[in-house]
Amino acid sequence: LETHPLSAAAEKRLYLRLQKVLSRHRSPGFALFLVGEQALVVKFNRLLMSDTPLLILLTVVLLVLLMLALFRRPVAVLAPLAVVVVSACATFGLMALLGYPITTVTTIIPILLFCVALGGSVHLISGFRDFRRKGLSQPEAIITAVSVTGVPIFFTGMTTVVGFLRFRLASISLIRDFGFTAAVGVAA
Repeated sequence: LETHPLSAAAEKRLYLRLQKVLSRHRSPGFALFLVGEQALVVKFNRLLMSDTPLLILLTVVLLVLLMLALFRRPVAVLAPLAVVVVSACATFGLMALLGYPITTVTTIIPILLFCVALGGSVHLISGFRDFRRKGLSQPEAIITAVSVTGVPIFFTGMTTVVGFLRFRLASISLIRDFGFTAAVGVAA
């Protein structure tokens, strides 16, 4: 049974219908299994979608603990988290608006955004702390840290966006969609 032209939702419906047919013919001592690439994809998607919230939570907890250990200030942890939340909301909101489904590939976007936001935040916060140690007032340290680290952080983000937009040239639609949505998330 070849189902490549089907959408993920159609594949799932077909899988469930076939499972229903098989269940009518199962009996004690006589097991029937649905196998093949599409059955594996549907089952994998189901497992991934059920595990993703836990994985995201564990990742966030681990990174928050790491940031608390590095910066020892809640505000230094909350700022990158706010960036991630806004970026993830903008990304998934745009996905919904454009009709992009949440797939096995796009489920990693929140973790990806967290890592990208964390990198820029670490540079900015470290710069701010260095300038405060050098005796600058808080407003001066913020302005100086942004002026020193802002351009490198901006270009790092833009090269990441361009790299993800390069995925739009892939022949696999899941990779093309991931490239676009990841680029939007990083840009947001």
